[in-house]
Amino acid sequence: MNKGYAALGGVALVTVLAWLVSQPTMALSFANEVSQLLGCLALAGFACAMVMSTRAGLLDCLFHGLDKMYVVHKQVGVTSVVLVVAHLLTRIPSRTPVSQNPLGHIGVLSFVLFVVLILLALGAKRLGYEAWKWVHKLMVVPYGVGLLHYFGSSAYDPLGVTPLSLWMDLCAVIGLGAAVYAIGVYEWAAFRRRYRVTGVELVAGRTLQITGQAVARPLAARPGQFAFIKTVRTAGHRFPSHPFTISRIGGDEIEFTIKALGDHTSSLVEGHIHVGDTLAVSRAYGRFDYTQGGEHQVWIAAGIGITPFRAFLAAGVPAAYSIDLFYSFKGEPDAPYLDDIQALAPPNVRVHPNDTQTGGRLTADQIAQVIDPGNPPHVFFCGPRPMRDHLRAALRAKGITRFHAEEFQFRPAGKWG
Repeated sequence: MNKGYAALGGVALVTVLAWLVSQPTMALSFANEVSQLLGCLALAGFACAMVMSTRAGLLDCLFHGLDKMYVVHKQVGVTSVVLVVAHLLTRIPSRTPVSQNPLGHIGVLSFVLFVVLILLALGAKRLGYEAWKWVHKLMVVPYGVGLLHYFGSSAYDPLGVTPLSLWMDLCAVIGLGAAVYAIGVYEWAAFRRRYRVTGVELVAGRTLQITGQAVARPLAARPGQFAFIKTVRTAGHRFPSHPFTISRIGGDEIEFTIKALGDHTSSLVEGHIHVGDTLAVSRAYGRFDYTQGGEHQVWIAAGIGITPFRAFLAAGVPAAYSIDLFYSFKGEPDAPYLDDIQALAPPNVRVHPNDTQTGGRLTADQIAQVIDPGNPPHVFFCGPRPMRDHLRAALRAKGITRFHAEEFQFRPAGKWG
């Protein structure tokens, strides 16, 4: 994520430098000058958040995975709201023409709207996925109000040719352009690949495997990546875009394995997708790639988290790697691909099934039994966040610090085990 943070830091630095070399059009106290800077930093931050909502391929590269970018996206949004608060608190009332402009007071409205929407977004555990998406789309409203406030009341000649005004104009154009694309264009333009559904199969409990064959040019993807998919031309039922790990890809075929976790995913498991339907698929995202780790590795999967590891095994694991795969599940009926994983695993990949109903939760002590203390492995994890956080901390206490995991999770994680 260093490149992504560096890019965000660069935006903040340019904003500060442009403010330093620009002069207000009227006499202001230093506090009011700082207040104007804080407001500009907030708008630049919101513009960055809008750009991040486009899911552009460059973002996947900058943040080392779109999943990690979404963590930063939330941080940028919250930080920008804090900057708005600081902007409001540092303003000292005056009798200047700017302070008397009615547009100078709608910044408070922008702040209130942002706070309400961010609180709704942070409370996503009570929202469905579609509601969560609509909350984020509505963020453009307070952003637009904030821009109106800036252009109508800034003391730094927002329509002039000063460094600050030119820079903020550029940020506004990019931010609004990104918002328009994310809200009105993305769903139409980003899903360029089409796959005809050739297989629909329950592989465990309420876990569905969907196999598709490319209608034209297939998706270019690496094992371990994920994509957004949605249905088109289905028999009376629409499945809107959701992200899923690609569980297998090869030639012109692709497979997604989906567990019913509420929202629209349950409808798929209940039979609302059929052979012959068409899937629209976005580009592939993510940097969950075991080949970026050392030769000695531990893979940890829980439940549906087995999907990227199945993709790794299906693509073939070079003999140079020595890997222990721990697969934790709650009863074999709820263990997708258990037999498949054991059949696909070559001799250098040792599979350790862990049925929590009979053996209890997977622990760091169990994992440590297969580890050479003098050669700590790279650990790749895919599963619920509580399990991830617990095992990461427990393994760190044993000197195992190279821990790789995806962050991309719209649905809040529940208890694990």
